[in-house]
Amino acid sequence: MKNAMTVFNRSLYDSYQMLGTMIWATFFWWLCVLPIFTIGPATLALVSIIQQSSRGAAVSPRDFWASLRSHFTFGTKLLVLHVLIIFPGVVYFLTLISMGHFLSYVIAILLLFGIVMWHCLMMYIIPLSLEQDEKRFTILFKRAFKLFVEHFLFTMNIVLYMVFISIICSIITIALIIWAGIIAFLAYNALRYLLNQYEPEHYSFELETNWRGIWRPWK
Repeated sequence: MKNAMTVFNRSLYDSYQMLGTMIWATFFWWLCVLPIFTIGPATLALVSIIQQSSRGAAVSPRDFWASLRSHFTFGTKLLVLHVLIIFPGVVYFLTLISMGHFLSYVIAILLLFGIVMWHCLMMYIIPLSLEQDEKRFTILFKRAFKLFVEHFLFTMNIVLYMVFISIICSIITIALIIWAGIIAFLAYNALRYLLNQYEPEHYSFELETNWRGIWRPWK
């Protein structure tokens, strides 16, 4: 719980520090998800902008579109895979719930856990593909599954923070201009935090944040 809170606080801090970038990157993300079929590439482009910004690189809207193009094929495949798993899963879940039998409820609960687990895997797969420059689904799935299993409570807490952010942004609608950016930052920082546990010499993660005196022009 404490580790997840640390990552959550770090993500809010980083998002605020790069608020200007977060606004235009999330705006472009919203534009790109309107056609639906570009959700995958757009999400990869958004995380790519966050990755570059976190490394201290100067980013511009041109970088977003360049990333969108370079990850279009992989992002589309990822979206298709996601839909093929989630859509039948949700339909089957609703069907089981409507049956009204004890056994169907048990199976529905297990299925719901499977759906949540898949979302958790996707939360790691997307930044993993960028951070490790890996596009093979089997390898990404194995690595994401390892992180999910070995850090189950941490992962579920991160998901709860994502739900919390989503609820807040839906209530304060103006916050939707940075909603996707914060969610992406949270997923990216969660991955970086876990990778730092395995390979601290290759993946750094700054735990400390200091909110005092950060009122300054945003990047």
